[in-house]
Amino acid sequence: MGRKRTPGLYKRKGVWHIDKQILGQRICESTRTASLAEAEQVVAKRTEEIRQIKIFGVRQKRSFEEAAERYVAFNKTNRQLSETYKS
Repeated sequence: MGRKRTPGLYKRKGVWHIDKQILGQRICESTRTASLAEAEQVVAKRTEEIRQIKIFGVRQKRSFEEAAERYVAFNKTNRQLSETYKS
């Protein structure tokens, strides 16, 4: 008997993909690897990240560029902001 693979892992076109729910949050993404062992490590890492966020309230680290992009996208309808950044 072989060992069982992690639930929620599916192989599509030679690459492992995740499709599962963890603590009420659905994850549907590629692991970008053809190795089952590496894919299982990616699933474990994502599970731990979600667990840290949901249970302990740990916030994700973001760079200034990511924060600025999000701010501009969120406030793109703001008239003052659109007048300031006209190209």
